[in-house]
Amino acid sequence: MRLLIRPSAWAGLALCILVWGGAHAQTAPSAAITLYDNNNFAGRSFEFSGAARGDVGRMNDRASSVVINRGRWQLCTDGGFTGQCQAWGVGRHLLTGVFHDSVSSLRRVVGPQDTPLAEGDAILLYRDIGQNGAVMLINQATPQLGGFNDQTSSAEVLGGQWQLCLDSDFAGPCLSLGPGLHSLSGPYHDRVSSVRPVDGQAAAAPVTPAPAITAVTTTGPAATLHEHENGAGRAMAIEAATAHLGEFNDKASSMSIARGRWQLCSDANFSGRCTVWGPGRYNLSDMNDQISSIRRVIGPQDQPLPETGAVSLFENPQFIGHETTTMQAVPNLGRDGIQSQDIEVHGGRWEFCALPHYDGLCVTVGPGRHSLTPLLPRVLSVRPR
Repeated sequence: MRLLIRPSAWAGLALCILVWGGAHAQTAPSAAITLYDNNNFAGRSFEFSGAARGDVGRMNDRASSVVINRGRWQLCTDGGFTGQCQAWGVGRHLLTGVFHDSVSSLRRVVGPQDTPLAEGDAILLYRDIGQNGAVMLINQATPQLGGFNDQTSSAEVLGGQWQLCLDSDFAGPCLSLGPGLHSLSGPYHDRVSSVRPVDGQAAAAPVTPAPAITAVTTTGPAATLHEHENGAGRAMAIEAATAHLGEFNDKASSMSIARGRWQLCSDANFSGRCTVWGPGRYNLSDMNDQISSIRRVIGPQDQPLPETGAVSLFENPQFIGHETTTMQAVPNLGRDGIQSQDIEVHGGRWEFCALPHYDGLCVTVGPGRHSLTPLLPRVLSVRPR
């Protein structure tokens, strides 16, 4: 259930801080992806949190629904990532068409081209907190992070134990991380210069250096319209409300949505026949070559996103549970506030404070999903900046 609140107030002066520490392990669901043999997310299940699985064991050709808690995943109809394959993002999805009772293998994908991750131990470094922003995949010792040097704010260990060091060539203070989601705080925030796998001991023997792996980005457009079906042909990136698609008017046959919900309309200025779509990849079928305008919507009533943006605060970690969405300043979220510190900024820059009326410790972030746990004990007030 979502609650839409609209208080309007502006006051206070915030104090921003830097918290010293190491890595904060974020509470996460037990599995990154779960397959179910029933179409209502029930029955026998198969859970997985690594990088890739060339077979799904007893769930082979039995999955009717899937829950994805983090990352994007490619599901394939045959073993070894062959046959027909399609990628899904975070959410609850019914498997229909050729994928109903036909999934045989699955693997994590990253970046704008859905680059597959190989089986085996790996770690993802993220530029922003909460596993957001540009991402660098590492699956072997990397003595120099290149363009990612001193730019890591959070990490996700897909398998194995990994050592993150402040200096190149695994020198200086080092931090060891195991499987799961981690936020880097204090001296490790935006300070990591080298990374290597270890045997679980922080003082492991040096690993033979290997070339740094090229960084890829997940900060692509929120939505993309494509000229032809299945994401083929020319593309038009969408980040904000577009009242008229110009040269792309009545020419879109498919679309991909990386984040948010979007309203597509057959006429300009968000009029005519309109439908709302969430994250995923779609062929537009009965609206093929009929889209003239598109805009972001939020809240339980799919209200258009205002120019000042909006923010959602989640009751539980990993952006699940009760969601509170506001489009204006909220000087007091109640005595206990929001405890999980997992938030999603839909547009603009927003300030989150640990005390009412924008007092005490405050953090300001821009669009994207963020975990404020390493920085704030709770959120009691929020306002656009």
